[in-house]
Amino acid sequence: MVNLGPSILIPYNGDHIDNQIMARNKSCALCIYLQASILTVITVYNYAIHLVGRRSGSVFQRCSRAQNSASKIMIAAHFGGAAVVHADLCIFNMVISRKFLIEIPVLPTKRLRGTLTAEVIFMEKLIAEILAAMQEDLAPEQLHRLENVLVIKTRGLVLQEERTELVVSERHWEKALRLYLASKRLENCSEGTLENYGRCIRMLMQALNKRLPEITTNDLRYYLALYQERRGISLSYLETLRHYISSFFAWLNDEGYINRNPARRLKRVKVPQKIRKPYTAEEREHLRCLAQTERDLALMEVLYSTAGRIGEVLALNRSDVDFVGREVVVYGQKGKKEREVCLTEEAAYHLRKYLAGRRDDNPALFVSLRAPYERLSTKAVQAMLRKLGRAAGIHAHPHKFRRTLLTDASARGMSLQELQVYAGHAKPETTMIYVTVRADEVKASFRRLVA
Repeated sequence: MVNLGPSILIPYNGDHIDNQIMARNKSCALCIYLQASILTVITVYNYAIHLVGRRSGSVFQRCSRAQNSASKIMIAAHFGGAAVVHADLCIFNMVISRKFLIEIPVLPTKRLRGTLTAEVIFMEKLIAEILAAMQEDLAPEQLHRLENVLVIKTRGLVLQEERTELVVSERHWEKALRLYLASKRLENCSEGTLENYGRCIRMLMQALNKRLPEITTNDLRYYLALYQERRGISLSYLETLRHYISSFFAWLNDEGYINRNPARRLKRVKVPQKIRKPYTAEEREHLRCLAQTERDLALMEVLYSTAGRIGEVLALNRSDVDFVGREVVVYGQKGKKEREVCLTEEAAYHLRKYLAGRRDDNPALFVSLRAPYERLSTKAVQAMLRKLGRAAGIHAHPHKFRRTLLTDASARGMSLQELQVYAGHAKPETTMIYVTVRADEVKASFRRLVA
């Protein structure tokens, strides 16, 4: 045995290595000359794993060309329990008939746990997580093929886990978001729309935890994909989130906060066009019979007869109702325009009966049932209709009354232009989305006018 300072040379005759020498030199390097006529590198590698892996479970293996053109395989290991640092698999195909040197260099513990160790551990962990995620969807043969492809394609790549520690300094995006919402308010957007914009952008920025100029298109794609995967949102809502994000980053780019718009390459989500059915006459009657209070009954009738948005109806005051002419002045949430709508006889009757039974002086048209009798909220109405809908076996929500009235009015001969004005739409195309043309009506018109 020859002592070379930081390393030890041990003669190897092809049979065994003295384990006692290894035990006495746990922190030293082992240099083993392997003399063989023809020996493949993979044999050497397997023996090195057998030799070192029993103590450490991990191997650092790298091939480099020595001055004498012999192959040198470096295997770094800390016998107290090291971790994998790197593995260059390309040398497995080499067949050499020269001397081999297996060297286990002396490396401090801190270095073994350093950058190279973390990079390879992260790569292996990533591949393991991908295989685990696809285990239920792929057959064993396909999983094996996927693992091979990942190992081959990631060879030579250095991946590091992105650092997302909280930024202690002032978050610049919050100021930018406030200015953005202020600009949208000047565009006459409703408060509900502004609240949705703000909530979406805050969730995005808190999830990514990056500065605005550092955000990439892949960051946005990752966030949207993860959001959909975890929350199970519909494609329609996913497109809404994409629209909010694209609008915000386009504004940032126009205002000079960022040099390029990462959301520009986010493609629109293709949303399947589904026919949204209105309430049938039987369903509306079922809901009326299940209503537990006069307020709920009056509210459903007003939602139907005015074809108003839920926010518009709940913003009404008692003074906005003209019981003589059975008219109501609605202030539109979208477009900020006033329009006159009508009350059916049923709506006027139940509304008058509800107001006569109230004992509060709140000017709001609809209030809570208990003191302090505050103006009714959108969430309270949604919860009430959801409860009635479950009892009736109907998918019930406030906006469905608006669709029902426009569909019924169209079926009874009201023109598209008149429906557009009554609904408060800026474009007739929007009104057509709400109007559902029944198949039996199309057949009847065809037989009457064509056949």
